[in-house]
Amino acid sequence: MRGQGIHYALDIVERDVLDEIKSNRALLSFTELIMRGRDKKWYQETDKAWEAIHRCLADGTFDYRWSADPLYNCILSGDNLYDGQPETYYVTHLTPPEVKEVAAAIESITKDEMRRRYFAIDPKDYENALSESDFEYTWHWFVPLRAFFQRAAENERGMLFLGELLH
Repeated sequence: MRGQGIHYALDIVERDVLDEIKSNRALLSFTELIMRGRDKKWYQETDKAWEAIHRCLADGTFDYRWSADPLYNCILSGDNLYDGQPETYYVTHLTPPEVKEVAAAIESITKDEMRRRYFAIDPKDYENALSESDFEYTWHWFVPLRAFFQRAAENERGMLFLGELLH
């Protein structure tokens, strides 16, 4: 079962610190530190909708690979930085130029386009039942995420995504 997801827009100092992290323990400590006292302007929750958002933007897949298509990189982008307990956390990172690419790509996603993408998800691969109410929940969390990416891109911020899995 998917837990909550959250994006953090990282400034240059935080990006430098992230580049130096070599262990899972340090990575999780870093995410805890940036959670504390963070101005709401620089983080955006996606609650449990992060998986559906990712699937909508990544042609229904749940892969966490970096893709040349910036839509794929909005949630899960590249290798999982967390390599501890299998599938406990997904921690992915985008550089400021990648944030700009994603922001530009998701800016024009309309509700109708997102609905089309949502209902194209293979129901066998998705934990929840595909429904209009689940779509509305997904859209509800996508709209502020899209605005957040725009703000981060305008301010030359990198991005860290943390998605939790509940067992």
